[in-house]
Amino acid sequence: AVPTYAPGTYPAVKIDRSLTADKWATAVYPFAVSGVEKIAVLDSYDATTGQLNFKSAKSSAANVPFLMRSNAGLSEISLNNVNVEAINETPSAVASELHFIGSYAETEITNEQKNYVLKDNYIHPVGENPATINPYRAYFQVDQEGQEGEARALTLFIDGEVTGISELVKMNNEQHGQVYDLQGRKVEKTAKGLYILNGKKVVVK
Repeated sequence: AVPTYAPGTYPAVKIDRSLTADKWATAVYPFAVSGVEKIAVLDSYDATTGQLNFKSAKSSAANVPFLMRSNAGLSEISLNNVNVEAINETPSAVASELHFIGSYAETEITNEQKNYVLKDNYIHPVGENPATINPYRAYFQVDQEGQEGEARALTLFIDGEVTGISELVKMNNEQHGQVYDLQGRKVEKTAKGLYILNGKKVVVK
């Protein structure tokens, strides 16, 4: 059953949510979330390069979508002294032409609009088959106006560091841009270190 959260102040709240180790996940709740190793909030979006930037935060905000990650993985999140707000039916965060949209109910999204989902630390456009967003999750949408052609994959950066770079290298180089080392040589497989992606330095840890 999908849990519900009635507005009010509670001494404790438990979230039943499984997080895979080192994988970023989308989330939205009608209260602030902390106590997870990594929380990141939307910062900026560059429509020219498709670069989507998030920055670290100590906690999320009520009714605002965010990303979170556990280093070792977990199955539940326990919070104390929680102020639960009334649910905003359309929770979102906006950066330039990009909307980070939360959903409190199961939602089906299609490619009729430029919708994107997060999977394995990489942001993919929704294909011909609809994608189902589970409750308390979020997805991305780019404004149609001024965005001609098919939706392209977006590159996710957290605090200036690219995520999912291994998957990115395998993608179509013409569409996403080739990865180079600092000597200007093309890279087919990445290890820890500095690289050049779309003309910018990125760090792989």
